[in-house]
Amino acid sequence: MRFHLPAFMLADLDGQLNTDLLYYLTQSSVKEEKFALMNAAQRTIVIDYLNLRLDDEDFSHEWEHIFNALLGYWNE
Repeated sequence: MRFHLPAFMLADLDGQLNTDLLYYLTQSSVKEEKFALMNAAQRTIVIDYLNLRLDDEDFSHEWEHIFNALLGYWNE
């Protein structure tokens, strides 16, 4: 996943992704398994992506999940 995730994030930012990437990064029970091999730089990019979504009013319905993920899993 660590090799595919950048492409998914770019597609999402371009409005071309037909899946809920935020769910997988913030709420999925398998995120620990899927993202465990990510290094510090890769995790930083995910954190930057999530912070970008926190600044976007279109994603206000996801802010609580994003915030919790940033304080929890992505802060480890």
